[in-house]
Amino acid sequence: FSLGEELETAALLEPLCEEFDVDIAIHNHGRRHHLGAPYALDRVFAQTSMNIGLCLDTAWMLDSGCDPVDIAQKYSNRLYGVHVKDFIFDRAGKSEDTIVGQGNLRLDDLVKGYGGHLTLEYELGYRGSAAGEQALCRRDESGVEQAIGQWAAQARIGSHAIRCVF
Repeated sequence: FSLGEELETAALLEPLCEEFDVDIAIHNHGRRHHLGAPYALDRVFAQTSMNIGLCLDTAWMLDSGCDPVDIAQKYSNRLYGVHVKDFIFDRAGKSEDTIVGQGNLRLDDLVKGYGGHLTLEYELGYRGSAAGEQALCRRDESGVEQAIGQWAAQARIGSHAIRCVF
């Protein structure tokens, strides 16, 4: 596939990144997205500066058939954020949102050694009533909070509170 438009955009953005001392990140979006798999990211990163990095969406990387922990390690020098989301898959490979830590994401392994930005996501509406799902998420929060607490200590961000954001 061609990366023409993406590389043209990067060429416009890179001087601005340099001028204003900011980095930007690609947010991968699964097997159906043309920048959703590592081979596509490899091609982009080979042709761009370190100002262009990755905001790793863990669930969509799972959807691409890759382990987000391995991808985080592979692109650690360009990992500018992690969008923590979890999926489970049915026998046909169809993804379904689930509470972080209850699906295929190895959350504890993901946060080891990572001190960058994290966003935690769970989308309501997939398993019944919003109130019921919020209760499930809050009940399971302690495991997520423990893993995120480990990340917070590594990142040296001090005290924190993490809650499911719907």
